[in-house]
Amino acid sequence: MPIRLLSSDVSSQIAAGEVVERPASVVKELTENALDAGAKNISISIVDAGRTLIEVADDGHGIPADELELAAARHATSKLIQSEDLFHISTLGFRGEALASIGSVSHMSITSRVASAKEGARLKVDGGISGKVEKVGAPVGTVLRVENLFYNVPARLKFLKTDVTERRAIDSLVTRYALAYPNVRFKVTDGKQATLQTAGDGDRRSILAALYGVDVAKQMLEVMAVEEGLSLTGFISPTSLTRSNRKEITFFVNGRWVQEFSLTTALFQAYHTLLMVGRYPLTALFLDIDPEDVDVNVHPTKAEVRFRSQDKIFSFVESPSFAPVPLLRLIGQIGSTYIVAEGPDGLYLVDQHAAHERVLFEKLMAQHDRKSIPSQSLLAPEVVTLPPQSAKALMSQLPFLNHFGFEVEEFGTNTFQVRAMPALFAGGDPSFALRALVEDFEEDETPLQAEVEAKLAARVCKRLAVKGGQTLTTEEQRALLNDLEACASPRTCPHGRPTMIHLSVDALERQFGRRGPR
Repeated sequence: MPIRLLSSDVSSQIAAGEVVERPASVVKELTENALDAGAKNISISIVDAGRTLIEVADDGHGIPADELELAAARHATSKLIQSEDLFHISTLGFRGEALASIGSVSHMSITSRVASAKEGARLKVDGGISGKVEKVGAPVGTVLRVENLFYNVPARLKFLKTDVTERRAIDSLVTRYALAYPNVRFKVTDGKQATLQTAGDGDRRSILAALYGVDVAKQMLEVMAVEEGLSLTGFISPTSLTRSNRKEITFFVNGRWVQEFSLTTALFQAYHTLLMVGRYPLTALFLDIDPEDVDVNVHPTKAEVRFRSQDKIFSFVESPSFAPVPLLRLIGQIGSTYIVAEGPDGLYLVDQHAAHERVLFEKLMAQHDRKSIPSQSLLAPEVVTLPPQSAKALMSQLPFLNHFGFEVEEFGTNTFQVRAMPALFAGGDPSFALRALVEDFEEDETPLQAEVEAKLAARVCKRLAVKGGQTLTTEEQRALLNDLEACASPRTCPHGRPTMIHLSVDALERQFGRRGPR
């Protein structure tokens, strides 16, 4: 086929395909336009999950009548003039593509009025073709009405999900923008039923309740951090509150909802060893940064950004604080498994195995960070013979074992000699530890090298920590509590299991009927 220029309607629909994937995409673009216009009230009405109608009304600055037709044209915007403006964008929109793209795949009308005008104006756009601007009565602000979305692109309609799924996507998006802009009053109506309504009073926790429910909102932990031109605010879930997927992880950068891999990775790193495998936190975090330090022009729907100082942002978001353990008074041991202690705010039951794992893990990683993991030679080398597959798995990991203070050498076919162990684990069974580690190597479906140091340290500590059912002396119990109090993350083991259960004085009094109902 010869090379040719695309017709305007084909190129418009290609551009629309990048910006308008589904009804929620339309709601996103129009909501961002309303926020850029300084709206304090945004009302969103949908019918048939947005297929039949999406209407977004705001009380923002409005669009002058003589600019309405230009507003619906491609690459027309009031938000930048020259290329240099792209590098200090402080608005949500800037490309001038949204209205043109939406108008090319729907029947769209724009009704708007500015404060200085006595009357408003309306423009209709059908399938990318603009009509004439008409004078109409209208309040200050803009009403953008999108009907019969994708009427002229039936193939796109086939890719939409069920009404329930598309409606959920719209509700989720608007609720997140309500979190980012708590001083704006949002209302979403599906037919005649209001599905979301916020007060616009700046209370983010009440919006969290609308998103997750009251019980979850009460548990969320508030985040406030400022550092050298960076600000991070919002909410994160405690380690006891998790989900089985990443859908509830929300990041905004300068008021823009983004799905940025580096931010999510920093978040996971902050929770590292605090959550069970396959569990994810709930977050609503808002990062504010100098617009000149972030490039928002790297994705068709502006869902991704690029930071000038990636490492700095990563470290800022990663830095955890998840609460210290108070000074505990030892009471005793139950079932040779749990240590009972009293704190200033109630009773603590400590899982001795999980607690010892955490203590060993932090000590070992501290030695690793100092590049100084002392080894202790065994009085007599321990010889271990393994099945062929296990021996092969161990061979690939020998450098890492040696790095962590083990001295393991080949000693014949499928046989190894353990000559030394980390001094931290002096007294442990080297044969048991080696066999257990090999079992972990074989069961792990992901390469150990991906997070080799932390994974290996966690494995070693799990195998060599004191076990449940092991009687500890009073001195050993007290030493374990003291070591746990000194840990940076004392409340979970390296694999995310809790190290302790706290029963507050208030909870105990309720249980015994001394204060209020149970």
